[in-house]
Amino acid sequence: PFPADSWLSPLYKAIYPARVNWRASQRAVGCPEFGVSSVVSRPLEYDQQEEFSVRPGLVQPEAGRHEVVWWDPSKLKLGAEENQGSWQNQTLKEILQEDGGKSLAEYRAWRDEREGVLREGSRPQIDVFLASQAEEGPPGVEIAVEDASATTAIRKPMGKRFGSLVHAALRDVGLDSTPEAAKRIVELNARVLGATEEEAGAAEEAVAAALAHPIFARARASARCHREYPVTLRLEGGRVLEGVVDLAFVENGAWVVVDFKTDADSGGRREQYQRQLQWYAHALASLTGMPARAVLLRV
Repeated sequence: PFPADSWLSPLYKAIYPARVNWRASQRAVGCPEFGVSSVVSRPLEYDQQEEFSVRPGLVQPEAGRHEVVWWDPSKLKLGAEENQGSWQNQTLKEILQEDGGKSLAEYRAWRDEREGVLREGSRPQIDVFLASQAEEGPPGVEIAVEDASATTAIRKPMGKRFGSLVHAALRDVGLDSTPEAAKRIVELNARVLGATEEEAGAAEEAVAAALAHPIFARARASARCHREYPVTLRLEGGRVLEGVVDLAFVENGAWVVVDFKTDADSGGRREQYQRQLQWYAHALASLTGMPARAVLLRV
């Protein structure tokens, strides 16, 4: 087998012959004939075993049309130092020879080009941002956001898990589902998310109230309706908007973009949610050429 994996592993097939040909070398023209092993020494456990290293000489590597000459390292004068000093001195003399600044100019040109390539390569060509994290609204005329509510009088649990449960159930439930079918969808998603019984019960009420809301009746009547609808819009300056619309349908030749929120009344989040909806409406209008309006539905 090949030696253990290392940084040279990609070269092995271009250096080693096929395993069956490791002992089938030929004499290389211009090279002395020497030795039968390409290994200097072996661990004791290999003592007395038949030689199995690549036989020194000319070999055909496993990959490629070139030829490779293997040497017996025990026959080479490794570590020889004769004439090294004079060779090094001659090399230094050639390197340090005055050339009128030509080599310095070439180095500086290479350095400047390299810095330019690194600078250009480190500059992002695309700036992707999520509609839910946008710090400003979309360009053009500000899109009005309509408020709607499908909440019940009973106070619901709050938190990220409850919101995820309601969104997942509204994603999976059929628009014309019976209360029993809707309940099964909520229970399934509650198990997936590890929700509490209180959260599951409140989510059942929220989903039932949402399905009974007029906005869902309008969605059911639409010829084109999407849920969990991914949108991507390329903007000027290399910016790219990404997001997923909870509910979008076409009504009277215009998009109605709906976003569900279980905490739309919490703190200052309403302004952020409005921007998110405005970006969704702007993206669909830009991509399809149809006008769009937005609805923030509290569930």
